[in-house]
Amino acid sequence: MYNKVKQNFMVMKTVYIFIVVFLHHFASFSQSTELAVAGTEKVRINDLYGDLKISANNSESIRIEIAGHKNIPESISETESVRYKPDNTQLGINIEKKDRILIISASDRQSQFTNYRISIPKKLMIEIRNKFPSKSNGISFNKNDGRYDAFMNNINVRGFKNEIDINVFASDLKLNNVTGPLAISAFYGDVNIDFLRLNQDNPSQIELFNGNIKVNLPYDTKSIVTLNSESGYIQTDFTIKKATVMSKNTRTEKNRVHGVIFRKYYNTNITGIINKKGTPLTITTYNGNIKLLRKDYPYIPFYIYTD
Repeated sequence: MYNKVKQNFMVMKTVYIFIVVFLHHFASFSQSTELAVAGTEKVRINDLYGDLKISANNSESIRIEIAGHKNIPESISETESVRYKPDNTQLGINIEKKDRILIISASDRQSQFTNYRISIPKKLMIEIRNKFPSKSNGISFNKNDGRYDAFMNNINVRGFKNEIDINVFASDLKLNNVTGPLAISAFYGDVNIDFLRLNQDNPSQIELFNGNIKVNLPYDTKSIVTLNSESGYIQTDFTIKKATVMSKNTRTEKNRVHGVIFRKYYNTNITGIINKKGTPLTITTYNGNIKLLRKDYPYIPFYIYTD
């Protein structure tokens, strides 16, 4: 009898330990932290290659939570080692403040590929740096390459009314309800930006080496725009005034639905004014296409008008 009770006790103890370990793992997976950012002007995020969802809030605090993990690509084992800083958040990241900048960095290799949700006061400037080592061999970054997804991450930024500076190696970027000014640069990936309005105090620039760029602007935006597609096409439904068009391949096509004649420019550089002179907006992709669209008319065909 005693042995049977002891045996049942050991089984229950084992189950209890398993449950505790499981709950601890689950809790660690869904952990979050929140801290005040009084006196901070900018948040800088360094070398996080998991998916990032960054949203604006109306508070004076920043909140960070784990949203999942990505597998570490095998090829990065050939790269130089990284000097990680200690984890002071229990989230796999290090947070430190220098002057008026709050810096978020990974504390180990796995946390570099962890997905995070980050909520930041909307008045702060955002800076994201993602310098994925270029020594990874055999990656074509063609979307038909099965290894492509392992090296790409999604960066979504929403609701900020201040400067956003993003310089990344391989990421799909989506910015919604932003004002800028923007300084966006990526080597691989697609860029999709929806402006609440275009900052009229400082210029914005978007540059992509390999991928497509789509930008939505309010119909009454004032800007001097420069659109450059080295090996793709440019489409817009804005009237571009006083336009200078340099194109190696101009085609005239007819839209079958609306019967409208429009021009489609390939390998092109276009500079001109939309509405009235305003801050400069420069959009460049060296291997891809550009769409510059009015937010009020998302369903009509895209045209280029030049005076």
